[in-house]
Amino acid sequence: MLIIISAAALPKINLNWVSCIYNYTSTEKRSELPSMSYKPRNFAGQATSNRRTAYSNNTNTFDPKMYTVVNKIFKFLENRDKTRICRVIGTITNWTGVTENTNLAAAMSSIYQIVKPVIDSQEIQKSEDRQDFITGKILDYIHPELVVSTEAKDWRLVDIGGGNGNILSGIQTRLAGPVDNYICVENQSGWQETYAYSNANIRYLFWDNQELSGLADGSVDVAFCMVSLHHMTDGTISNILAELSRVLKPGGKLLIKEHAATPDNLKYILWEHHMYHILDVTIGGSPGANQSAWREYLERSINNFKPADEWRSLMEQTGFKFGERLNRFLDGGFEPDPRNPSELYWDVYTR
Repeated sequence: MLIIISAAALPKINLNWVSCIYNYTSTEKRSELPSMSYKPRNFAGQATSNRRTAYSNNTNTFDPKMYTVVNKIFKFLENRDKTRICRVIGTITNWTGVTENTNLAAAMSSIYQIVKPVIDSQEIQKSEDRQDFITGKILDYIHPELVVSTEAKDWRLVDIGGGNGNILSGIQTRLAGPVDNYICVENQSGWQETYAYSNANIRYLFWDNQELSGLADGSVDVAFCMVSLHHMTDGTISNILAELSRVLKPGGKLLIKEHAATPDNLKYILWEHHMYHILDVTIGGSPGANQSAWREYLERSINNFKPADEWRSLMEQTGFKFGERLNRFLDGGFEPDPRNPSELYWDVYTR
């Protein structure tokens, strides 16, 4: 059985440097991939200047990390527009304070005004290329890990906080296992984003943030928490980890993808989330693109970011045995990488 978890919350943690909590699930894609997360239909992809100019904190200080975050999400923009976004972000000096929601909403509105005309003119649409890439990386990692215990077609996989379940659906397509063995767990009322729940080759399970009803003890082979735990309160994290400990088979795997949050990188993590939300709103044609809607997003968001060692401590307190820490692509050790300012990584645990 295989479980996939996106984001949850654990026992109260004292993080003085996280003074407020926002919520949006980010996802990751290798910058070297030829296709964009959101690709245009009628765009020739003309080369732009390599000159990068990013600003922070109302100064002319070059911030290459912030430019990297902007470039990751808005690859289709010209360099001058990416620079304009960096300037807008640089006007926000208090990255986490609740009282700054009005200023943050204004900044998000300004970024939206930069991005929307380009998306409209280039007819940019959502692409599944990034999720296909992640699906392949997950299978490359877990397949040789689990064949010792069971045939791939018999695995049970549970994705907690998996949204529409597109990655889980991709795994089922490749492994061709029973639909009932691929379970995407969501909460219809508690999450920031809404989903269509449209994949016919997986099963959706809606939980109450308390128990994974319908999943028997020791019935899951692998569980994934992919950048989803930080979108849960500490109490919900505690509940989901306890439930995962219950439903995982002895020797079952728990894979956690998270940000290794620090005071220095928190602004990159937050703005990565904010800009992904702007992109989704813009491409989705949502009417919620005014400052009131941006403020509502900020007020409803839960960004319960923690240092990597704190996440590990929480897992071990719940009874999971730490295995290894890997980079965001599951294909090597985790090390500082200038292309990864939000410091995404994977931890692998055994039940």
